[in-house]
Amino acid sequence: SANIKVIHYNPTFSELIPQADILLIDRASTPLLQALTTNKPCFLLQSIEIHSDALELLKKRVVCEIDPKKLMERVRDFVEHGIYPANVDDTGFISLYGTNLNDGNSAQRATHYIEEITLHK
Repeated sequence: SANIKVIHYNPTFSELIPQADILLIDRASTPLLQALTTNKPCFLLQSIEIHSDALELLKKRVVCEIDPKKLMERVRDFVEHGIYPANVDDTGFISLYGTNLNDGNSAQRATHYIEEITLHK
């Protein structure tokens, strides 16, 4: 199909995000956290167990399914009918599990703390 792009080289997930209209992720790992910093619809194949409190927060932002066929049905619902039951603007999960203060300054804080540690050795 003309709407599907097959990628034959190994770009990073970060490089692919700007090209994508939706993000389909096969496990809860770093690319999921990267995806949650965007306002793009995200679909997650829940291949590992996620604590119920975290999963409840995650489902406010991401469409999660354990069954790959069910996940593809949800993707199809979005592509064909615009149905996305989660909220691309929800920041609950990323704030609690990914970015600490969710203020865009995590990298600066990390750099500061590393400098503090290395200068005080």
